[in-house]
Amino acid sequence: MIDPHQQPPESREQRDSGDAVPSSKREPGERPRSVMFLTQLTVLSLLLHVSGSVVSIAALLSTPMLESVRDRLASQGVPAELMDNDSLRKSLVTATLGNVVLGLLITSAFVIVLLGILNRADWARWGGLGLAAAFALWNVWVLVPGGDPSPTGTIYQPMSVTIAALFLVVNLAWLLVGFNPAVTAWFRRRV
Repeated sequence: MIDPHQQPPESREQRDSGDAVPSSKREPGERPRSVMFLTQLTVLSLLLHVSGSVVSIAALLSTPMLESVRDRLASQGVPAELMDNDSLRKSLVTATLGNVVLGLLITSAFVIVLLGILNRADWARWGGLGLAAAFALWNVWVLVPGGDPSPTGTIYQPMSVTIAALFLVVNLAWLLVGFNPAVTAWFRRRV
């Protein structure tokens, strides 16, 4: 005889998933607004990082940067014969390649965090915390007078400062939104 109060057996996926929340609770349409805002802030952070990297790479390859490096080295007492254009350009190309590699690694970290957020993985909030905190510190340093490494008097410096200011605001907003109670509860599958 069939008991009408008996629950149907769980599927193998439900038993093995270890999730206390049914999959219907994890549908994207049910994301709180604060989680959607966190996703938007993460995408905006990614775009600001990429645009900052592009400006940085363009500045490194510019003639004003070559002159800026020459002036800095001269002020430190480096003899003029050690500062020929070829040597300085090679060092700036090496710095540019390092900047590209670092930029790609950081972009990958942003994409991983974004995918984690979209998949409701709580670790993504902690990864985002690390990125937001690190970039908040970096952007404060860029905004401090004398902190911006871009050559002064060029288009790169105001662009770099503007991106840093926007990025700082986005980072601080990310830190506030990423750890508010509604977002925390959603990522921990309590809602």
